[in-house]
Amino acid sequence: MNYKDLIGIKNPDFRTLAYISNFCKLPEFMYMRPDYLILKIHHVMEDKIIASVGKEGTKEVYDIKTIDGKDYIIPDNDQYNQVCLDDMVFIGVVGEIKDNKIYQEYFRQGDIYKNDIVFEKTKHLSKEEIDKLPLINKICYIPEGAFEDKEYIDLNSKDLKDREDYFTVFSIKEVIKDHYGNDIYEKIPESDLDSMVEDVFDTLDWQYPSSLLDADNYLDGYMKELGLVESEYEYE
Repeated sequence: MNYKDLIGIKNPDFRTLAYISNFCKLPEFMYMRPDYLILKIHHVMEDKIIASVGKEGTKEVYDIKTIDGKDYIIPDNDQYNQVCLDDMVFIGVVGEIKDNKIYQEYFRQGDIYKNDIVFEKTKHLSKEEIDKLPLINKICYIPEGAFEDKEYIDLNSKDLKDREDYFTVFSIKEVIKDHYGNDIYEKIPESDLDSMVEDVFDTLDWQYPSSLLDADNYLDGYMKELGLVESEYEYE
């Protein structure tokens, strides 16, 4: 991933999306906890970022400057280091993409790939808009089972199947539709559906989305509050 992948993400609560280590300079022989030395990234624009320094730093706007083909933050304060945005560490990305191959990583209960950045950027897109994106920009989750007997998922492969080898925001919605049936699905208010999809995505940590819904009846609480299902299953 590149820092430009954060452009366009709405972040009204200014949560930390990524960080860069060792932004603050330390006098010789002085020690400070690493979390006080980082630059926390909250919002990225084309030529600026909103970030804060250290654990409880004030949010400030920094210019992005290109030097020899690489993008840097060059702070005015001489107590801060010049940092390359290539060194940014993304929060909420489990696994690694390298040479158009996706590698799994252990997370909570299994070895998976999970990308909060892709999820945030695509969660309000239509199926048609998602379909136009390259795989690397629309895959938000790959369960442990998809990596069985594989070292990685090769995005160059022509054999990859949505909902078998990977999941997008829209394919998570399709799992919900299949589980409850189209008649019930069409009655779900859009805001509630968004909450359901986000809840499912946040919870996934090894399984296929269908397993979460089938085995744990995971979304039934939402559906009962909306009056769309009874206390026991009444649908196929």
